[in-house]
Amino acid sequence: MGSVALNAKPSRWENDVPQPTETLPDRIVSTAYLFRQSKVLFVAAELDVFGILAEGPLDLETLKARSGVHPRGARDFFDALVALGLLDRDSKGRYANTSESDCYLVRGKPTYIGGLLRHLDKRHYENWDRLCRALITGESQSALGTKDYSEFYADERTQQIFEHLNCPNFPPRVFQREQNQKRWPPDMCGSILS
Repeated sequence: MGSVALNAKPSRWENDVPQPTETLPDRIVSTAYLFRQSKVLFVAAELDVFGILAEGPLDLETLKARSGVHPRGARDFFDALVALGLLDRDSKGRYANTSESDCYLVRGKPTYIGGLLRHLDKRHYENWDRLCRALITGESQSALGTKDYSEFYADERTQQIFEHLNCPNFPPRVFQREQNQKRWPPDMCGSILS
């Protein structure tokens, strides 16, 4: 019989069952759930929650009624917007836009980006759902097929807005260089799918 050392550390794979390590999968799990944040934002914009609140703070009952949100999920939905920093809730339970939401998410303002949000929700979500297929087949999964965005970006102002919003991690000088080279960084801007 062999002897076991008293100071021996247990195997990480004792009986073929992974043992907990010192690290947790927090970043991985957080990344897996990021789609929920986008979807809450897209739905709030579609229901014009920010436009409704542009008139001033509202209590839960009034906000539910004006936005058409069913009572079953209303508090959780509006509280999710608070958690995302898109709404504020005061001590009386009234919801209000944050300054950022008021600037960019209220329809009719010149700074409104709701069109982009609708575009991302209705078009990009569908395309990104096909990422695995695109990577395996190499086929375009976009409704645009293999066409490029040249017409879409022909308007300089539209180009500037979408370059910044689609690739916020790239400083403006990189946008210009990438545009001059007629390509986008595929890992940041989704050209894998088109």
